[in-house]
Amino acid sequence: MASTPHPEAAPCGPAGSADLASEAPLRRTGWPAWRGAARTTHSSTARSTLQTAATALTSIALTLALTACSIPRMIDSQVQSFVGTAGAVQSATYRFERLPSQQSQPDVQERVEVVAQVALQRVGLTLATPNDVQARYNVQVAAQIAQFQPPPRRSTHPVSPFVNADGSPAHSPLLFLSEPPWYIHTAHLVLRDTQNGQIAYETSARFEGPWSDSATLWPVVMEAALRDYPHPPPGVRTVTIELPPKGATAP
Repeated sequence: MASTPHPEAAPCGPAGSADLASEAPLRRTGWPAWRGAARTTHSSTARSTLQTAATALTSIALTLALTACSIPRMIDSQVQSFVGTAGAVQSATYRFERLPSQQSQPDVQERVEVVAQVALQRVGLTLATPNDVQARYNVQVAAQIAQFQPPPRRSTHPVSPFVNADGSPAHSPLLFLSEPPWYIHTAHLVLRDTQNGQIAYETSARFEGPWSDSATLWPVVMEAALRDYPHPPPGVRTVTIELPPKGATAP
């Protein structure tokens, strides 16, 4: 599986603020003539309040982005695994096998394999030495990241007029921002028996979230992909792993 080009890792934490637009519909008609002066006053007040709220919420969003690394994150990956007819074993050695597309990007693939090696070691598999020709498995590993724009959490409305016929604000003067981008991190591993060429184990993990700090997330997604090896439950399951705050020592 070819590696997908992706942006450089951004600081951990949400990439922006959610759309907090109110669901209340706007009333556009029925303005009493004698309400004209009050309407203008309320409209100006609503605009001022909107700008104040926008400034405050923007500050909060920036604060959250800066402090996100200092709090733990729960990474809930969707995992699905399959066992071959001959089954998979622990306490075995393996060597990495690269696809032609992966061989064209050796530096990228090497970083992916370093992360996978740690996850494989956790489940009892050991990387064979270069001179070991008796490795039990050939392991193919692929990692990808993709960015997507999630749909708005609430429908957006025009911000004018700002007031109802009775002079009250038409809706809450909250910040109107589009949803920040989200990122999909996926990992896919295939263990193939070197003696007969059959697939012994296949697993994949997928995590969606507002973070793009891939160097931090890949070890967690890889670990989730190999959870329950070599006897995984059937079907898609959720594997949740706590990612310690930046600078903390993982257990």
